[in-house]
Amino acid sequence: MENLRKAKRLIGVKNTLAYVRYEDDFPVVRINNWWGDTQESTFAANKIYVVQTYTKVIARCILMTTDPGDLVFDPTCGSGTTAFVAEEWGRRWITVDTSRVALALARTRMMSAKYPYYYLADSPEGIKKESELTGESNLHLKLKEISGKVSL
Repeated sequence: MENLRKAKRLIGVKNTLAYVRYEDDFPVVRINNWWGDTQESTFAANKIYVVQTYTKVIARCILMTTDPGDLVFDPTCGSGTTAFVAEEWGRRWITVDTSRVALALARTRMMSAKYPYYYLADSPEGIKKESELTGESNLHLKLKEISGKVSL
């Protein structure tokens, strides 16, 4: 254990220790369908519900298979993770469950959640924000271009 500590191969996760691996430990990685970055330690997990799925897994599935505005259906609502992630990524969603407890939990989760706010790229606000971030000075031209599409 002392050698691992000196080699900086230990990291504390809540009440346990984990082994640290570095990218250059394994110079060649075979391409496969293993999503190693979606694993979550059971000790470090902040789960609301016993069977709650890690949001990164659901997000990856939704992002691979849908576009913003698409409809996501989850026939086993559980704690509402799919609906939560769908809402976060701009997807519409429908979820159902046979358990009133699960539905109450999901409803509370959805109603108390805070999501990031995004500007639309083709809205006047979005164009203004983009010009602030990129330092472009053609804000007036872009606003004029979309003025026919959007009422200012």
